[in-house]
Amino acid sequence: MRKLFEEVLKQKPLIPYYRLKIKEIEGIKAVVGHKNSENRERTYRGDIILNSYKLKKWLPKIKRVRGSLNISDNEFETLEGIPEFISGTFDCSVNKLKSLKGGPKYVGGDFICYENLLLSLEDVPKEIGGSIYVFENLLPSLKGSPKIVNGNFDCSRNRLQDLKGAPEIVEGDFDCSQNRIRSLEGIPKYIGGDFICLSNVIKFSEKEIRERAEINGNVYVNAIKEIRRNFEWKVRSLSSDKVLNALFQSLLMDELRNNSNE
Repeated sequence: MRKLFEEVLKQKPLIPYYRLKIKEIEGIKAVVGHKNSENRERTYRGDIILNSYKLKKWLPKIKRVRGSLNISDNEFETLEGIPEFISGTFDCSVNKLKSLKGGPKYVGGDFICYENLLLSLEDVPKEIGGSIYVFENLLPSLKGSPKIVNGNFDCSRNRLQDLKGAPEIVEGDFDCSQNRIRSLEGIPKYIGGDFICLSNVIKFSEKEIRERAEINGNVYVNAIKEIRRNFEWKVRSLSSDKVLNALFQSLLMDELRNNSNE
């Protein structure tokens, strides 16, 4: 099956079908060809899911994806050739990417690129409709970020020393935890959700954070608050029953007591 899958990807050009063709290979929807006409860009209507196949290059000649594209957990070192337009979510996480050069210019959903080797966000898509997840990379700066993010922005677990270059407006949560941050310079002007800044060089106070940014949600600057946040989410999402809610509240207090030395 894997050999068949690899042969499908090597086809040059793609089989010139006039309507979408999808072939199921071990549960994965692989592109086997789509073409509107000889003179028009190739457009794939639907999701393309090509994760966990040790792929190193993008071969299908497709310009536009009317759905989501998932190439996560492969061995991509470059995004050269990736479709320019993706109407859904683009997931290129868990690869070997050092830059975003050659990647899409438009992503209508979330842009997911965590666990890579990114050194820059200079070539991030100009238009992203949803959240941006670039945590666990090697980013020394947020320069190149879009000015407005319509969802969450997660740049935790990088090498940031400040927030210069960060988006000016983040409609959802902003998470810059586990970096090397010494300064709040560059913090977004507006954050519609929570501001999460755990485990950095300097532990900022909620007051000085709110003086620099308009934040509609909570400010998390220590692990205790993060534990409370997670437990409160469990309480809200797992049960509306009063007995179970009381149980979760009890567990929360036990956890807080156990971590009171933080």
